Amino acid sequence: MSSAKSTILANAEPLIEGLFRRERRAILRTLARKLGPARADLAEDATQYAFLRAVQIWSFAGTPAEPIAWLRLTAWRRALDLLKQAPAPAIEDTEPPPPTWFAGEAADADLRVITAICDPVLPELGQVTTALNLVAGFTAKEIAELTGRSEAAIHQTLSRARKRLGDAGATRPGDLTPAHLAERRSRILSVLYLMFSEGYAASHGEAISRAEIAGEALRLGRLLASTPGVAGPDAHALVALMALTAARLPARSEGGVAVALDDQDRARWDQSLIALGFQYLERAATGAEISTYHLQAEIAAEHAVARTAADVDWSRIAAIYQRLSEIDPAPVVRLGHAVALARTGHPDAARARLAEAGDTAYVHAAEALLHLDAGDVTSARAAFEAARAGTASEPVKRWFEGRLAGLSRAPEE
Repeated sequence: MSSAKSTILANAEPLIEGLFRRERRAILRTLARKLGPARADLAEDATQYAFLRAVQIWSFAGTPAEPIAWLRLTAWRRALDLLKQAPAPAIEDTEPPPPTWFAGEAADADLRVITAICDPVLPELGQVTTALNLVAGFTAKEIAELTGRSEAAIHQTLSRARKRLGDAGATRPGDLTPAHLAERRSRILSVLYLMFSEGYAASHGEAISRAEIAGEALRLGRLLASTPGVAGPDAHALVALMALTAARLPARSEGGVAVALDDQDRARWDQSLIALGFQYLERAATGAEISTYHLQAEIAAEHAVARTAADVDWSRIAAIYQRLSEIDPAPVVRLGHAVALARTGHPDAARARLAEAGDTAYVHAAEALLHLDAGDVTSARAAFEAARAGTASEPVKRWFEGRLAGLSRAPEE
């Protein structure tokens, strides 16, 4: 936690603390939209300043009649002061007229910011990290906790991204045109996919998921999929994938412990999201091109239609993974394929796939389950130990510990 944030929360009255938790990200996003991605650090400084001033002033002068408006105005004025101290291209002191290139939702600020961030001068990591910072409103420390990277590394990534955007003269969000959106659409889809992935499965910390990030990625995906000129089967397939997967969020943990997919209470799955997912999956079934999003959505759909874990058609899932691995042989795809092969009675093929899937906690967990199927408790225990050591997610770690505790009561070979 930054020193400014610590000061705010340590000294704030309950009203300010509540506003800080609810409104900080919205104020940060507004400033980022006005100032542009290259000035994200300035936007964050101005936002922190507004809340510090509230701590200093409100206890003496009283709470203003419109506290949120006061915070927004104070942050904007601070941003203008900082710009004067460090000369930069002029920023208008009024909200620019909204562009009209998002049909139905004329000026979605977050999608415009993501479009600006998806400038080809930035690598993918810089785009996703900057999107989490500006769109989800996460600080460098929160992004580090979310992704399992060090805070210093996140600061460095954000700094490099802002410098590249500044050096390249990146287009400000308010100046984007339909052409920018069209030429960057594949990158935007990728950023939304990765944002959703980080939200669905938090790789670090006490929470199994960050539902607000997953929900925001789904919202923006639906907006993109409804935009003429850039909407297409792959965008619809991505929305289907996110909706069908997000439906499981209510059942993913219990009492601070992760719940494996087979053990989840499917009655807790969000049926409205499942219905939404199938609507978009139907819309995605046009054209000749099959994207990775299509295939991943099909896998999610197989889980969604099964009434119980025993009803899942693992043979079909294995076949989909085979096709997906031919298009995208990423480690996570190979891991999923290995699990499906194991579930269909092909342990040797599953082991071969796992050997190509890298060295992660989930790979070790899959290895452990293969050892258990073979009756090798000793090797299973070692694999679960490696899995526990390899995750920074506390709920997942507790699940591994539960499996280890069960194995400790099992007889040795």
